[in-house]
Amino acid sequence: MLRSTHAAVRLHSTRVLGCCVVKQASAGEGQGYAEALVSAMTLGNPEAWARDREELAARCAAVDVLHLLAAQESQKQLLQDLLGRAATVLDVGPSKGTWSNLAEFLKVVARNQSACVVVCERLASPNPLVRRAALGILPLVFHGTAAETAETTQALQSLSSHQSPAVRTAALDGFAALAPRDGALRSGALQAAGAALCDSDGRVCAQAAGMVPLLMTRRGHPETVTAALRSLAAPKAHNRRVGAEVLAQVAAQDDHCVTRSLGLRLEDQDAGVRSAAGKGLADLLVLSDRKDFSSPPLGLQEAVLRMGHASLDVRRTAVEALRQLSKSEAARPWVVAALCESCAHESLSVRRTALQALPCVARLSDEQVIANLQARGQGPRV
Repeated sequence: MLRSTHAAVRLHSTRVLGCCVVKQASAGEGQGYAEALVSAMTLGNPEAWARDREELAARCAAVDVLHLLAAQESQKQLLQDLLGRAATVLDVGPSKGTWSNLAEFLKVVARNQSACVVVCERLASPNPLVRRAALGILPLVFHGTAAETAETTQALQSLSSHQSPAVRTAALDGFAALAPRDGALRSGALQAAGAALCDSDGRVCAQAAGMVPLLMTRRGHPETVTAALRSLAAPKAHNRRVGAEVLAQVAAQDDHCVTRSLGLRLEDQDAGVRSAAGKGLADLLVLSDRKDFSSPPLGLQEAVLRMGHASLDVRRTAVEALRQLSKSEAARPWVVAALCESCAHESLSVRRTALQALPCVARLSDEQVIANLQARGQGPRV
């Protein structure tokens, strides 16, 4: 009867069996009951039954009796094995329409245990459909108890160092899904994402770069800034590029170490890294939202120093950085003044670069520029 094709028949049979368990389990017949009930619980393809509320009810009833049987015989191992068997419903890669019912089923099976860990284990599956289902179900089975949070954080952190880039990405996705629900998980997610900024796979690295700013609660968080600086100094260009982008979003505006590090990357051999570093310097300035500067803003000197570099590409990067810095009305006068001063530099390449940069940042109303150039006898050539 427990293997009937009709859910209603199995449900009724399970309830009747439940009444017998209390009386007969102590007589040594519990093992036979357990095997029959587990068979009823896992009968069929989850993709076929998980949309049917009657089918779900029949399986949940079997689970209830199994819990009763385990309690009667003090079989803790039975409950642990039961959760592992139940989690196999994810191994078919069930579609999105089944996730809520499957999550309900797993919660019934887990009861006082956590279903999160067995769901997290499916994130390591080579099947992308299984990983997708696990990610969809994970937030549905998460309760947020202290023990569950610790176990889930440990499981996801372990997966974030998996040899497969797809699994590492899934681990970060799992953190992203749960982080808003729990402060401890948020902290674990930030730590994992910070470490992934140095990942050897560009996709994992990009995923982490998108997560870090969203997980931050304040700019200048030491561990996160350190992780981004480590990425900025990594051997691979995609890591350095991401490091520059993230620093602009997480570092404090007046962090001299960050400014110097970004300035050094204006000389990077990779064009993408140079561009990201220049934009990072400008973004730090814009994000500060300063209305005026009593001294030259951080980042300006770093760009000006590179205007005399031997490489034309580096000089062009410096000019572009100055152009972006000048978008800040508070910083623009300082940018113009620095360029005017560079027009009198002893190096021909510096003077040439400064003259080429002035039209990008100056305005016709900038009397300072006109007067400066005329005084140096360069007005007619501008």
